[in-house]
Amino acid sequence: MSTQPNAASPTEPGATDLAAHYRARVRRTTIVMIVVPAVVLGLIGLAFGFVLPGVAVGLVAGVALPYRVSRASEQTVLSSLVSHPADRADHARLFNLVGGLCLVSGAAHPDLRVVESESFLALAVHESGSAGTIVVSSGLASGMGRVEMEAVLAHLVSRIRSGEIALATYVVALGMVLSRLGLGAVGARVRRATLEESAILAADLAACRTTRYPPALVSALEQVSSSAPADPGAPVVTAPLWFAIPGLGGATTAGTPAHNIDAFQPPLADRIAIGKDI
Repeated sequence: MSTQPNAASPTEPGATDLAAHYRARVRRTTIVMIVVPAVVLGLIGLAFGFVLPGVAVGLVAGVALPYRVSRASEQTVLSSLVSHPADRADHARLFNLVGGLCLVSGAAHPDLRVVESESFLALAVHESGSAGTIVVSSGLASGMGRVEMEAVLAHLVSRIRSGEIALATYVVALGMVLSRLGLGAVGARVRRATLEESAILAADLAACRTTRYPPALVSALEQVSSSAPADPGAPVVTAPLWFAIPGLGGATTAGTPAHNIDAFQPPLADRIAIGKDI
């Protein structure tokens, strides 16, 4: 295995500061979700002469929704995936690579799950108090080379350690719940205001530092871009959590730029070019 103990420890100042940054973004998102319903229902109440009851109902709704989502964000996302636990015998390489990366980085070993899909899909979910979960497709587990797969997993472990995946999981889960309430547009606005494409590039760089072999990341990105598109086993709403978007390359789908499909990821072509320059 090419992993070397040169990645930043979770206890180093840089890692700590980054985790604090993402926790602060979760708090800001939660505050917005509390304040907005209170203001909206307060204004509605004002029109009918019931300002205080409107504000009170808005505050209750605003507090209850983010609280419930934050307590079950990981499970909310996982429930949208048709996945099953990885088997230590059938997916020994997956367990070995993740175990090695966690040992080097000091991260807790996440749960491992598999989606039955020919596309090269990999994503992570995480919430406070959990070790997180990494989900890979059966196509990636069986069809991607060892060094490329290690680069993919190093990218995801980095995002779990930094706290970025916890933020993304919370925002994606919140969007799912809002969509069920007929407020999908609100969820989309929250995602656009909260998620950062730069986090994906930072995780790419972290993966290259961890494996000390940037060509592995470049090859992995190229393989994902040319693999079969993701199918219903991995809904596109979870795309902010993916390593990369299968089958979209750096170009378009039905005339829509790949990085604009509510995925909040830089174009694959840009990530590949940056990887080649490292």
